Amino acid sequence: MSEGTYRPMSDNVLVRVPKKETMTSGGLHIPESADQGKPQHGVAVAIGPGRRLETGELLPMLIVQNQEVLFGQYAGIPVEINKVEYLVIRQDDILLAKEEANAQDAVG
Repeated sequence: MSEGTYRPMSDNVLVRVPKKETMTSGGLHIPESADQGKPQHGVAVAIGPGRRLETGELLPMLIVQNQEVLFGQYAGIPVEINKVEYLVIRQDDILLAKEEANAQDAVG
């Protein structure tokens, strides 16, 4: 995609995914198939406004900007914006979101 500023539509989230390590500290090559089926993580860098219900009411997003998220390996659509790799993921495909330290319902 060309340079510029982009905003996700509806209940989509733009997630920056860190690059995967392809070598171990000992110099061994890690094949892509080694992590098949494992969830992935990233940082939500842009958030859509939310999903519009049949009644016309806007269902707000639960994810906030700069929140760490965990999602399945095949979730989202890969895009490149300004030479940086991202995924566009629907909020429903996000499995976990990191909460603030004082969150009451969180595990950990």
